[in-house]
Amino acid sequence: MKPTAALSLPFIPNQSRKAILAHGPRSTTCDFHETASGEAAVALRVVHGVGCPARASDQARGGLTSRQYDVALAGIERQVGRAISVAELARACGLSKNHFSRAFRKTHGVSPREWLIRRRIEQAKALLVGSDLSLADIALECGFCEQSHFSRQFTKVVGATPGAWRRAARVGAGRHA
Repeated sequence: MKPTAALSLPFIPNQSRKAILAHGPRSTTCDFHETASGEAAVALRVVHGVGCPARASDQARGGLTSRQYDVALAGIERQVGRAISVAELARACGLSKNHFSRAFRKTHGVSPREWLIRRRIEQAKALLVGSDLSLADIALECGFCEQSHFSRQFTKVVGATPGAWRRAARVGAGRHA
């Protein structure tokens, strides 16, 4: 289904249409977990066919079911700036810690911990560009225990230090560091 045709479906609210169009075709369900009802996440699946790779057939192959996937990502989104354990996520999905970790990796391609780090890095990018907070404050805001750990993880994921990335992003946006 073409995105423009799918956006005209009556069950996709206007606010969700705007969010989907703003995020574009490469968006994932995690971009929309901040919505209270989650209708944008469901609409994204219809419009772009992305967001939740888990299907009932995936569980037979060792992945998470759609419900488990949604519960796990919602748990990560709620806790992105705080400590969260794989055991907590597993318990919420009704799985053992080891089975949950394997199923999450099978479904998502990365471990739950790596997904959380990447999500925190995305949150940090938004703060780096949109605020004048220090790197130490951003690290704490995003759930990293110290700036050095934040800087190592950021550099590993992004390929540049947070300070260098901030300067480049601000110059690109026409804003001076």
